[in-house]
Amino acid sequence: MRGNQNSMATTMALTIHSLSPSQPLARPVSLSATDSLKLTLTILDGSAPKRPHQAFLTLAEPTTGLEESFVISVKESGKGKVDLVGITVNG
Repeated sequence: MRGNQNSMATTMALTIHSLSPSQPLARPVSLSATDSLKLTLTILDGSAPKRPHQAFLTLAEPTTGLEESFVISVKESGKGKVDLVGITVNG
């Protein structure tokens, strides 16, 4: 006799946004405490890859104005990433 096997499917949504060093995203991205955020980027100076002295991702909660910055590790190739899991904002 063979029993029923239940499988759980995980839905992953991939959204791509263009970033500007001086402007916020055109549309806010909503995250819950169970969401994860992975940001990968390549920093360019003109068309050449560049490693900045410092690089940060700043998240803001629009209702309270609370902000949190996360360091982005960037290699000499200009490629960087930051992974955030279980993001919570306490205000």
